[in-house]
Amino acid sequence: MAVKTTNKNTEKQAKQLRNDLNENWDGTGGPEKLKGESIPFMARILSVSDAFDAMTSDRPYRKKMSIDTAVKEIAANSGKQFDPEIVKIFLKIKDSLLPQAFYD
Repeated sequence: MAVKTTNKNTEKQAKQLRNDLNENWDGTGGPEKLKGESIPFMARILSVSDAFDAMTSDRPYRKKMSIDTAVKEIAANSGKQFDPEIVKIFLKIKDSLLPQAFYD
């Protein structure tokens, strides 16, 4: 992912966020092995939304999951891959984010 900007600080922050998205809440993830609240807050939020988007989008190597399946997968990984507080909020607001027609 190429980040083009005239602000070097913004570019550095974007690259760091990209790396932080690979970190898992339980410390088993990305390159820095960050764990829990040592993972930047924005990365913890975006990891849930990025995973949801990835699971519910077609990929060249697989078909998309249903929304219900993706939500269950996120819930199952609460406290492992994802911040449990972020997951709790996601589960609370998900119905207001997506039209009911998208559900199974």
